[in-house]
Amino acid sequence: MSSRYRFGTHTLDIARACLLVGEQELPLRPKSFALLENLVVHAGRLVTKDELLEALWPGLVVTDDSLTRCVSEVRAALGDGAQHAIKTLPRRGYRFDAPVAQLPTADGPDALDVPGSPINVMLPTPAPASTPTPTRAAGLGHWGVRAAFAAALIAAVAWSAWPRAAPPRLTLVVLPFADTAASAGRGYLADNLTEELTIALSRLRGASVIASASAFSYRQQAIDTRQIGIDLGVRYVVQGSVFDTGERLRINTRLVDAQGGRMMWSDQVDVGRAELPKAQDEIVLRLANALDGELVQADVRRAVLAAPASLDAEDFAMQCDAAAANRQGESGGPSYALCERALQLDPMNVRALVRLALYYGDRVERKQSPDPTGDLARARAWVARALEIAPNDFAAHCANAIVLGGEHKVRDAIIAAQRCQTLNPSHARAYRILATQYFFLAE
Repeated sequence: MSSRYRFGTHTLDIARACLLVGEQELPLRPKSFALLENLVVHAGRLVTKDELLEALWPGLVVTDDSLTRCVSEVRAALGDGAQHAIKTLPRRGYRFDAPVAQLPTADGPDALDVPGSPINVMLPTPAPASTPTPTRAAGLGHWGVRAAFAAALIAAVAWSAWPRAAPPRLTLVVLPFADTAASAGRGYLADNLTEELTIALSRLRGASVIASASAFSYRQQAIDTRQIGIDLGVRYVVQGSVFDTGERLRINTRLVDAQGGRMMWSDQVDVGRAELPKAQDEIVLRLANALDGELVQADVRRAVLAAPASLDAEDFAMQCDAAAANRQGESGGPSYALCERALQLDPMNVRALVRLALYYGDRVERKQSPDPTGDLARARAWVARALEIAPNDFAAHCANAIVLGGEHKVRDAIIAAQRCQTLNPSHARAYRILATQYFFLAE
């Protein structure tokens, strides 16, 4: 099977893991390259979202937004803003529609033909075996072994010191909660919290969360968060514990930077034993919302420290999101200019589209809009685009509910908020929207 494909002016070289235009290599993140590879290899047929998610994130629980971002990056690299090459089939997946030609990869079975290289690298043919004649030089054999061992040792040290690429943003694992109540027959609580918190965090936009089945392999092990970050390729580690204090249970949770080993956030919840069955969902909701805000703020801090030229659309969109969460820029100040900058870099950035829709919709809802009709029209355009790109993005449905409420379509707003709640039961804003719209419905 060929490992090189040509479509238009582009060449996809799977063996070299690169996308070329002529002799120029176009930068793509590994996940985006893997997505393009899957689509090109299966050109002409629907590749479902489930297929792509399994191929790109095996064993991980991720949102559709992670996939959408990869598609946006590939389209930008191909100059496919009109979506002629990569077709979106709503709610199903994607199809690569550009004509694809398979290219030969070698002149013969033993040749490796590297495009742009002046030579073909041939596999050497072993020389016939012969019996060596003992000589004084043969006595140097053990020195050769020592030299080879020394070279291998130097290479290993150099490899360990070689700077590794930082894990993708918003990648994390929820380690099994430690449970001192297990001896009292309540060990299930820690496992349930681990599972439920993993599921809740997986619904965050752009988050990639290691499946709890993989996380449980670290149960009762000495925890080195830096090593876990390297092993699992995550930026953040969530740890927790459940302590039995008699009549009450104390649940501690902390967020750790896996690269630096620094604790970034912690929380403590006390709950009575009798309240536990009802309180568990509330605890997960509280922790997930707190971690959502902290994770976004953490990645924003990383982006602020980075060189401006290295920032991408998602960096700007997350800065905009964080500023809005801190109640900055309510009058359309610099924070929303960050969202506009994100859309200049990537017109399909869902986070920026949703944040702008919320800004204009909220302004109308708070009776602070100088032009309610114009603001609602702008918000409607932003949210319609976001839902077209990511029909299962919970925040887009919440923004849609805000806009529908501003348009006095109360029942439709309730349906949209319920859809948001279904997609992410931990999203507190969905509950607030529902309460507001049910109040209007009762009038």
